[in-house]
Amino acid sequence: ANKLNIQYYQPLEGELFYYMGLAQKALGDNEEAHKNFGRAIWYFQWLSSANFELAQLEIKNDDLEKALKHISAAYSTNNKDGRINVLYSALLRKSGKPEDALVLMNDLLTFDPLDFSALYEKSIIEGDASLRSYQKNMQDVENNYLEVATRYMNAGLYDEGGFLLSEIKNPANPLTLYYLSWFNNHSGNREKATEMQKLAKSASLDYVFPYRPETELILKHALTIDPQDAKVYYLLGNLLYDKRPDEAMDAWKKAIEVNPSFAMTWRNLSFGAFYHHKNPEKAIDYMTKAIALDQSYPLWYDELSQYYDESERDSKEMLNILSNNLEVVKKDIAAPKTYVKLLNLNGQYDEAINFSKNYYFRTWEGGRETYWNYVDAHTLKAIDLIENKDYKAAINELEKALLYPENLEVGRPLHDEKNAMIYYLIGEAYDKMGDSKKAKDTYQKSVNSKNGPGMIDLLYFKGKSHEELGHPDKATAIYENLIAKGKELSEGDSDNISIGVAQASHGSNKPLSYAYYLEALGNLGLKNADKAQQLLKASIDTYKNNLWANVMMKKQF
Repeated sequence: ANKLNIQYYQPLEGELFYYMGLAQKALGDNEEAHKNFGRAIWYFQWLSSANFELAQLEIKNDDLEKALKHISAAYSTNNKDGRINVLYSALLRKSGKPEDALVLMNDLLTFDPLDFSALYEKSIIEGDASLRSYQKNMQDVENNYLEVATRYMNAGLYDEGGFLLSEIKNPANPLTLYYLSWFNNHSGNREKATEMQKLAKSASLDYVFPYRPETELILKHALTIDPQDAKVYYLLGNLLYDKRPDEAMDAWKKAIEVNPSFAMTWRNLSFGAFYHHKNPEKAIDYMTKAIALDQSYPLWYDELSQYYDESERDSKEMLNILSNNLEVVKKDIAAPKTYVKLLNLNGQYDEAINFSKNYYFRTWEGGRETYWNYVDAHTLKAIDLIENKDYKAAINELEKALLYPENLEVGRPLHDEKNAMIYYLIGEAYDKMGDSKKAKDTYQKSVNSKNGPGMIDLLYFKGKSHEELGHPDKATAIYENLIAKGKELSEGDSDNISIGVAQASHGSNKPLSYAYYLEALGNLGLKNADKAQQLLKASIDTYKNNLWANVMMKKQF
């Protein structure tokens, strides 16, 4: 920040001074921060914010008179900010003006009756410092207490913050205990600080996630008391990952060094390896260790399946993991549909159909892939039945693929999803049975089908149906269009894939695989067999789990 040449940013000078001050304050350089906040107050837009920061710095300098001057200036242009009001009240109270302080708090509470910082400050003024009577109004008592205590902590009013947290009996949240350790240490009670640290170390981490920037200071202080507290490293990693992922990963690795059996930390390392380091192989290794330590988290199996999907590993490995932990997998939203997808990919269509029939899926927004996996299972089985000349059984499977079973929790849309493919295959089955009339009727249904958004590949089956109906020119136009769409997509126009399909396709290689697949279909239709084979291979090489590219590589119907 000090290297910025302010003269070139005249319209933003106040903003630059203010944010330089914040950065310097965070780095512990309060003297330089004070200078830049002082410069920021020259600009009306930053007068209130900068004076608020200056007031807090002056409190830490033990100059209440200057602090009161700055907070009064901050209040003069922003009298509805609860933080400013509460700090102003606290400084008036400490300056021997409790009546003025009480007026401020009553005015603020008229505006915001559930400002717990104001309620606590008012209780201090009235001589009964507590928030116990308001706990029934708090959705999360300890988190609300931490919020209020953090405001006093930022202002340098440590006695008020520590006293508030100390009234919580038997804190369940380890962050509360780590904060209490910090407050006690700051007041010189090292013995109490160590006691709070020990209690935090044994507290449950369920539903605990740090998000306040100030918590970094609290956690780093905790490490000065006990550098072997794995929970602190874990929580520090959680806090830092969003903005400082490398530091977060280092913290999680430190947690593992201290406690190698910390399953959730292995899982977090897996998450970071995949999304930050782009290393699915390492992500698999980490997640495998997490699951070996704790098999009870359904979500982990879905996450692991995503890492497998983007790796070079055999999908059968992932299928075996899901199969061996199926009762836990069933408790997740996404993992069951992944299970069906992998069964299809590995040719276990009967198992996929059986699971899709007997399991009640819970489908959230964007979850139509559950239905597509169901359709694929019945369609792929039908293709095998047609090859084995069991045409009636094949038609039965394809008719099931047209249904929307209630247990899938996916309703019938306005379009026809994959019906173009389904009707073409029904027509093929009727053709092979010698029933040309029914074949023609279903080919026509294929042609008339309105494909689902982004399902460009289904044009191939419309083209095949046009061929059977005696429309070779229309079929050729479709095949040429498929080749053009594929090339367009491979050159970077990802808008050709719908939002739903894009969400279902997590990895960056999938759109390119799909592009090669579209080109392959067009060439199949035009009877360019060698070119189609090359493109299908390219599609699979790009993304090995492209189901229909694998199917077409073997079937080429």
